[in-house]
Amino acid sequence: MFKIKELKGKFDNLFNLRNDILCVFEEMETKLSVLKNIYKNIIKTHNNNVNAIFGIDSFYFQNMLIEKDYKDLKQNFQAIENRIYCEYYNLYKCINNYIKNDIFMPEIISKINNNNYIFPPYKQLDPYKKYDIVLIKELHNLIMLSLYELENIYNDNEVKVKVDNQYSSYGINIDNLVNNSIYNNLLLKTQIDMFINYMNVFHSHHKKYFARLLLKTKLHMGIITEDIVIKKIKPAEKPDDINKIIQRPSSTAISMEDGKYIRSFIKVDNNSPSAMELNSIIKNSTPLNKTPKFIPPPHISETDSDTTNSESEVETDIEISENIIIQQTEEEQNEEQNEEQTEEQIEEQIEEQTEEQTEEQNKEQIEEQNEEQNEEQTEEQNEEQTEERENYKNNELIINQSNMNICDLSNADNITELSNNIIYDLSQDLHKISEN
Repeated sequence: MFKIKELKGKFDNLFNLRNDILCVFEEMETKLSVLKNIYKNIIKTHNNNVNAIFGIDSFYFQNMLIEKDYKDLKQNFQAIENRIYCEYYNLYKCINNYIKNDIFMPEIISKINNNNYIFPPYKQLDPYKKYDIVLIKELHNLIMLSLYELENIYNDNEVKVKVDNQYSSYGINIDNLVNNSIYNNLLLKTQIDMFINYMNVFHSHHKKYFARLLLKTKLHMGIITEDIVIKKIKPAEKPDDINKIIQRPSSTAISMEDGKYIRSFIKVDNNSPSAMELNSIIKNSTPLNKTPKFIPPPHISETDSDTTNSESEVETDIEISENIIIQQTEEEQNEEQNEEQTEEQIEEQIEEQTEEQTEEQNKEQIEEQNEEQNEEQTEEQNEEQTEERENYKNNELIINQSNMNICDLSNADNITELSNNIIYDLSQDLHKISEN
C-alpha cells in the first residue's frame, strides 16, 4: 500500500512541473502578442517610408525566430503529453487483461471499468496528437485503483493461507493445497510489484522530460528578456501598486540551481562568446534583474492615459527598481549569513558525531580486547586444570598397580609356605608308613 501511495505523490509532482511549463508558455504568449502589436504599429507609423522597411525587416526576423522556438517548445510539450497517454493507456490495458484472464473476479472488473470516460485508442503513427489531460489523470487513477484491488486480493489470500496452514497443523491432509495457494499468491505479488515498477519507471522518465523542457523554456524566456524587456502595466493598477507587481514570484525566472543545471549540459570555455552569452542570459533572467531596458513608445500603449504618464511611470519604475535591488542585496547578505551559520552548525555537528563515533569505537575495541584476554585466560586455566586432572589420574593408576603387585607378592609367599607344609606333612606320613 505504501508503494502505491508513493506513486500518487510522484504523479502530483509531475503535474506541478507541467503547470510551471504552462506558466512560462503563457508569459511567452503575452510577450509575443506585445511584440506583434509593436511590429504592426511600427509598420503603420513608417508605412510611407520605403527605406524604413530595411530596418523593420530585422525586427520581423527577430520575432520570427522567437515565435519559431516557441512553437518548437510547444510541439515538444505535446509530444511528451502524447507519450504519457501512450504509456498509461498500454499499462491500463495490460492490467485489465491480467485481471480478466488470471484473477477471474467480475466485481473487480466492474469497479475498474465503471467510469464515465471513453479512452480513445492510442495511435502510434501520430506522436503529436493531443489527448485531453483529464483522460491522462483518469487513466492514472484507474491504474491506482487496479493496484489497490490487486493488493487487497493478495492480503485476503494471505489470511486464507494462514487458516489452511493452521488446519494442516491439526493433522488434516491439505498440505499440497497450502503449497498451491502460497505459489499462486507469490505469483500475484510478483505481478503487482512488476506493475508498480512499471509506474515508477514511467514517472522517472516523465519527470526528466518535463524538467528538461522547463529548463529549455526558461532559457528561451531568458533569451527574450535579454533581447527585449517589455513591462506592461494594466490600466486598473495604480503606480503605487507597481512594487507589489514586480515583487510577485515568477516561475519563469532561471534560479541559481537552474543555471548550474544548464551549465552542466554545456561544456564550453568560460572566456568563449557562447559562455559569455549564456551567463548574460541567466543573469538577466534571474529575479534580481527586473529593471526594464526597453519601454514601448507612447503610440504603442493601450490607453491614452498611459501615453501622458509614461515619463512619470519611468521615473517611478527606476526608483522602485533601485529599492528592490537594495532590498535584494540585503536579502542576499542575510542569506549568506544564514548559510555561514548553517555551515558552522553542520561542521560542529559533524565534529561531535565524529568524536562520539571515535569514543564508541575505542570503547568497543577496549571491550573486545578485554573479552579476548579473559577468553585466553579462561582457556589457559582450563588447560592447566585438565592437565592436573590427568596427572592425578595417572598417579592413582600407578599407585593401584603397585598395590596390586604387592598383593600378588604377598599371595605368592603364602603359597610357598603352604606348599612347604604340605610337603613336610607328606614326608612324615611316608616315614611312618615305612616304619610300619
